Amino acid sequence: MDYRWDDVRVFLAVWRHRTFTAAAQQLDVEVSTVSRRLAAFEDALGARLFDRTTDGLLPSAAAEEILAAAERAESAAQEVARAAGGLERTPTGLVRITAVPGLAETFLSPLIPRLFALHPGLRVSIHSSQEFIDLTRNEADLSLRMQRPVAGDLVVQKLADIPYVLATSKAVARKTGTVSSVEQLRALPWIAWPQEFAMIPAQRWITRHAGDSAPVVMSNSLSAQLRAAEVGAGVGLAPKPFMRQMPGLMEIPLSPRMQAQCALPHDELWMVVHRALRNVPRVKAVWDFILARVAEAPFQQECD
Repeated sequence: MDYRWDDVRVFLAVWRHRTFTAAAQQLDVEVSTVSRRLAAFEDALGARLFDRTTDGLLPSAAAEEILAAAERAESAAQEVARAAGGLERTPTGLVRITAVPGLAETFLSPLIPRLFALHPGLRVSIHSSQEFIDLTRNEADLSLRMQRPVAGDLVVQKLADIPYVLATSKAVARKTGTVSSVEQLRALPWIAWPQEFAMIPAQRWITRHAGDSAPVVMSNSLSAQLRAAEVGAGVGLAPKPFMRQMPGLMEIPLSPRMQAQCALPHDELWMVVHRALRNVPRVKAVWDFILARVAEAPFQQECD
């Protein structure tokens, strides 16, 4: 049969996302390329793999039959790539990093010049998203996430416990003063997450302690939330280390009684890499660099 490995990659992306658009985004190609390569793969197989419907692409029986073999081919291709990466002698090439929003903008991006000064042969791709990125499927090389993964052949390193603080503009913070009662806490103009993020620790805390108050601002971007707080639009929860990156923010303190009654939340920061990539020079260089930056006194002091 006349088909290419890229055709198998396209098939798997379409299987997992069920739309040409989402598959194209994962593969970083044009939608027309995905459609064309899938059609070529179907021609080579002599079978239709997906039915085009108004609800998306529905896999056919033929697609179900070849799925396991396609996934084995994907695993083999990934092993070849990892073995080739192990042949590197110096940190050179692209490292794909995925990080939760906010962390990518306020922690990772400002560090890039220092990384390149140490390793000028590196290039970095930073994917900022709340969505789960599967390292076992080679969707990224290294991940910074707030939850420890529980499955996969992964190397996991806890970087820090990150406390949250109440944050707003300097003017609003001075006007508010110390929060000393539940009523005062609930009366604050809250900046919060949308409903689909109801289970993250910061939003659970707001839901529990802000009562029935409707947020004045909602955003699925932590950076957008903190910018809104910085200009005085309301009060949000900010990871304490991020405060240094946004000098317009000021912390609103809780009284000792309120600290005991409404203890502020915290997150855990984890760094994750597939075991096969851990000692590939370009990935190891970024791993070691991030570990060193997190260990620096200012970051650790702000997390204490």
